Amino acid sequence: MPLDSNIITLVGNNVAYPLGWRFAMLPSDTKIEVATLEPSRRPVRAVIDGDTVIENAVSLTVRQSNIAAIELAFDPRVNISDKIVAAQFPARS
Repeated sequence: MPLDSNIITLVGNNVAYPLGWRFAMLPSDTKIEVATLEPSRRPVRAVIDGDTVIENAVSLTVRQSNIAAIELAFDPRVNISDKIVAAQFPARS
């Protein structure tokens, strides 16, 4: 997805269950709330960009930060959108 897409991607950590579950692309101003009905048996765990950030939670709320920011630097001679597409869909020989 383009860097300026203003989308949050929600992905389950067990891709086999529930059956048919796919990722969700949500507007960037979406607030996501997750709670478990049986915290002793099914604790909530959150993973962001491959790092576990919350373990054994009863519930959690996720939203995009309007305060935190990063600055990315790119080579002006390279179109970053083309580079992302090439990484996602490599040419096959």
